[in-house]
Amino acid sequence: MTSHNDRHEWIKGVAARNSNSKIEVYITYRHVLLSPLV
Repeated sequence: MTSHNDRHEWIKGVAARNSNSKIEVYITYRHVLLSPLV
C-alpha cells in the first residue's frame, strides 16, 4: 500500500507540474493503472 500511495502522490505531483499537458498526465495515470503490481 505504501508504494501505491507514493505512486499516487507522484502522479498528483506530475499533474500539478504538467497542468497544461493533461494528455501526458492521462497517459501516465493510465500506465500506472494498467500496472498496479509493478
